[in-house]
Amino acid sequence: MTSCNPELQVEIFWTVAVAVLLSAIVLVAVLSRAARGRGHLGFQLAAVFSFWSVHWLGTVGHGLPWYCNSNSEFTLIGAVECAWAMGAMTLGMLVCPWLAPAKRTAGPASPPRPPSALPIVCIGLGVFFELSAGVLSAIPSSTAVLITLKGLTLAGLMLKIWDSMLQGRPVVAMRWTILSLMIPLVGMIGGGFAGSGLANAALVFLFALSCIPGKTLRPAIVLAPILFYCSLSLVLNYLANRTELRARVWGGESYDARIAWLSEVATNFEWFSITEPRHLDLLDGRLNQNSLVGAAVNYTSRTGQYANGETVVSAFLAMIPRVIWPDKPPNSTNAAVTKYTGLEFADGTSVGIGQVMEFYINYGRTGVVAGFFLLGLVYSLLDLTLHRSLLSGEFGRFVSYFLIAVATLQLINSLAELMASIAAGLVLRPLLNAGFRAWNAVRRPATAPAPAG
Repeated sequence: MTSCNPELQVEIFWTVAVAVLLSAIVLVAVLSRAARGRGHLGFQLAAVFSFWSVHWLGTVGHGLPWYCNSNSEFTLIGAVECAWAMGAMTLGMLVCPWLAPAKRTAGPASPPRPPSALPIVCIGLGVFFELSAGVLSAIPSSTAVLITLKGLTLAGLMLKIWDSMLQGRPVVAMRWTILSLMIPLVGMIGGGFAGSGLANAALVFLFALSCIPGKTLRPAIVLAPILFYCSLSLVLNYLANRTELRARVWGGESYDARIAWLSEVATNFEWFSITEPRHLDLLDGRLNQNSLVGAAVNYTSRTGQYANGETVVSAFLAMIPRVIWPDKPPNSTNAAVTKYTGLEFADGTSVGIGQVMEFYINYGRTGVVAGFFLLGLVYSLLDLTLHRSLLSGEFGRFVSYFLIAVATLQLINSLAELMASIAAGLVLRPLLNAGFRAWNAVRRPATAPAPAG
């Protein structure tokens, strides 16, 4: 492959432009529905953000005339398939309200407030499962359940933001939103990872935006690009220093020493520059799943070696807990990526297959379009369901569906990981609802108890 090809750069530039256009369509559609009284909770926008963080941020540089990269050919091939996926997802989001029309938001009547202790309980439980995951993971079939239960922290933060806005206290809501920035910080100090934490913080931020009344939303939208730039710069600095960070964390260095080192890194903070090739290299190395998708498209088209539904069947089998099926075959995404791209990876390297690649290696572009059309429907339906649950005061229903919803946003995961998390959420839903019913039965609120959902 040529390291710098102007024709490839132009094609990639216009493919990225298509992704920008599709993102704008989703944003306009969501905001226009909200202006007509058909609310949302930012979940569809979070799905678009997930697409960008996994597939597009690292691809942007390949379309710039001053940046050359040997992976540009594969990146273009993968970007085309990703554009098809994003287009299908956008269509699914646009069609869903016609299939499941949303009820208009009630006029002057204020939605019920969540029980005052509920958000704190959710946050506390989420933190508990985060801190005790290492111990509890020894329990058979607990991994997917623990990952799902960690989402209680996000649910609690969102309930606090929702409650603050209902009380007309936007400053308090802003404080809880800013508190979500602690999620990636804790992830870096505790485990050496920040990616999922940043995605979770973005989800909370988008939820907070959805709670802002239309008249005051414009200033927030103006500030959003500034926050995005700051976040991108934070990601850049994390990527530049993550090898040393993980060496310190995994080497057992004390928390005080880790915090002191992070403080030192902060003093040398670099702001992202789109004209700096080193910055674009860092983004390409971690936030460009399109190059792997392109490698898979190239390899399968040359060899004719497709999965033909094999990994889809495995995904449904992944919903069966190992405690029920002890001999269930292991799910190795590294092995699958190697098998369908022909690429080898160093020992200890974790490579996500991502759903664009997995749909493609099974059914080609048809699988990509069909799969992401269904995901678009799911994202929109979950957004509507979560919003209705808050409006009606069904807080148990909100939390249980939210835990399922968060699992669907991980586009870098395999279908097996996705289905295992969804199965965990479905198993937890009746348990959570039973817990909320017991809560409502014993507490003595000033008003009638909110239904469990």
